[in-house]
Amino acid sequence: MNNGLSMSYYIGGVRFLITTAIIAYPFISFILHKFISNKWINRVSFILILLGGIMIFTGKFNDPVSIKLIVSLFFSYLLFHLITDQLYRISKEWRIILEALLTCGLIMGTLTVVALAGNFRITKLITEKFPDGSFSFIPGYYDDMLETSVIFSCILIASKYFYTYLQEKAEYKKQRKIKETLLEKELIQAQLEALHAKINPHFLYNSLNTIAGLALIDGEKTRQMALALSRFFRYSINKEQTNLTSVIEETEMINTYLDIEKIRFGNQLDYKIKYDPECEKELIPRMLLQPLVENCIKYGWNEQANSIRIRIDIRKESDRLIISIKDSGTPFKSGFIPGYGLQSTYDKLELLFPNHHDLSIISHPEKEVRIMIKAISQSGS
Repeated sequence: MNNGLSMSYYIGGVRFLITTAIIAYPFISFILHKFISNKWINRVSFILILLGGIMIFTGKFNDPVSIKLIVSLFFSYLLFHLITDQLYRISKEWRIILEALLTCGLIMGTLTVVALAGNFRITKLITEKFPDGSFSFIPGYYDDMLETSVIFSCILIASKYFYTYLQEKAEYKKQRKIKETLLEKELIQAQLEALHAKINPHFLYNSLNTIAGLALIDGEKTRQMALALSRFFRYSINKEQTNLTSVIEETEMINTYLDIEKIRFGNQLDYKIKYDPECEKELIPRMLLQPLVENCIKYGWNEQANSIRIRIDIRKESDRLIISIKDSGTPFKSGFIPGYGLQSTYDKLELLFPNHHDLSIISHPEKEVRIMIKAISQSGS
């Protein structure tokens, strides 16, 4: 007697667990879909169906509710995979139409299930049984089971489809944003490289002419200029594709550039580069100073002194980096129109510091070009 009672409790417990798992399956799989792969969800579905089928064929499940749930799950499992596999093969236009239809199906299906849950017919199926404990199947039971299966399938398919659709939409937006960012960076890089390409040939032409002239007069100066020119172009080639460089690296490059020009002009060129020690590791646009210094050499000639005087000063004020370039040339006239050097500098600042930079042209008391940009250190602070 006790063995029979224990077996009855055991079968009842197994029935309860499997039935609960089947009922909770669509909701659990929907929630855990983000964390568990479809492969594992499919395996769980198959195991639940297999266990339910075994219990039915062995006679352990003989009540209509359990049979209905297991058959509904099996039907839903097949229908779900048949439909959702096809959804990904159709065009976007048809997917939008199906999305609207599935929305209606989801709403109607949910309302139908809620209505059926309180229906007298289901209650009658559960309570109507014979004295030996078995249940009877009233007429129309199979139609009712098929109806429930279809509703169950619609809810499951619509829920899974919308979840996948929302995931795809979010992923699409994310990938589009990444692509736009990459394209923007590539465009900026291409524009900066174009600016550099315009600077280098002009300077190279002048330098090679100077080297050609020196080769017949002074071999040592020719060697010095060739080495300096090599260092300058090694820096300007920018193999690492970095758009920003430290103040100390940029000023070393400008010092090399002015050394080359010093060989051309001799003592007629007087220059000095000064920066605060705290500015050494601050980042500025690569090749920012060269076109401005080239302008100083081109337009900074002082007729009275018969020389060119250039002063470069870099300092930090609060969170701003201030770069000042002065020369001894004729002050800027009113209505001055910037040439290539100033325009390329402005374009570079606009690309790297959009709306966060300032370029000023000052005529008094000295001729000066002043740049203000946000201070950015190599450490990122």
